[in-house]
Amino acid sequence: MLSVSATIIGQGENVMTPLIDRPLGELALVIPGATQVFHENRLDFCCGGRRSLREAAVARGVDPSAIVTALEQLARGERQDRDWRGAGNTALIDHILTTFHQVHREQLPELIRLARRVERVHGGREDCPQGLADALEVLTQELESHMQKEEQVLFPLLARNHPGVAGPIAMMRSEHTQHGDGLEGIAALVNDFVPPGDACTTWRALYLGLSRFREDLMQHIHLENNLLFEGLAEYPATAQVVDPASLGERELVIPVSGTCRCGGGGSGGGCA
Repeated sequence: MLSVSATIIGQGENVMTPLIDRPLGELALVIPGATQVFHENRLDFCCGGRRSLREAAVARGVDPSAIVTALEQLARGERQDRDWRGAGNTALIDHILTTFHQVHREQLPELIRLARRVERVHGGREDCPQGLADALEVLTQELESHMQKEEQVLFPLLARNHPGVAGPIAMMRSEHTQHGDGLEGIAALVNDFVPPGDACTTWRALYLGLSRFREDLMQHIHLENNLLFEGLAEYPATAQVVDPASLGERELVIPVSGTCRCGGGGSGGGCA
């Protein structure tokens, strides 16, 4: 039995919810460094951000109690990542454009070039990632189309707080899931980004770059799915983080991630 719990304060009530039953997307938003823990355990906090930590860990075959302990330690530390809740849609969109859209457009052509070279030089080896360059080409085309739709349609609507965004958001969420599937396929081709022991410098550089791209794309999708699309950039959570020292032993205070804007009083996601 896990005794770590979170006090969720919002909507005028206190609710005790174990960390293990909180959605990954919410934990990624409110606990600095949680995304790295999720990366290390291969837990999908972006496309799968609405799954609870318990569900995701069991599905992946990892020990959820160890992850809870790591999150508890992080939650008691000082916050260093910027909290984008309440920063405004425009500020978050600008961050996404410069930190992710622009960077992806720089990352992918070089990764494709490296993949082509590795396949050409080492194609006779069984552990060579045959088909990787083609898979990256497909992902590049899909991602470029996706980003253009965001830049030309959805982001301008969100920047103006336009009410008619449910349809475009649903489409972007669906495409995010496709990108996540593409990443899973690439991970399978490259042995979870672990190069062979005798891999050349180009091969190692390729896998290192792919791993970084994967982390960047997951963070990109996370900020959109779990923050921008939920309205939390424009409308911050009302709860505040309480000093853990003022609480009982092994009790953490985690703020609610926000409330749906549909008027139904639900929390977090599900309405977009």
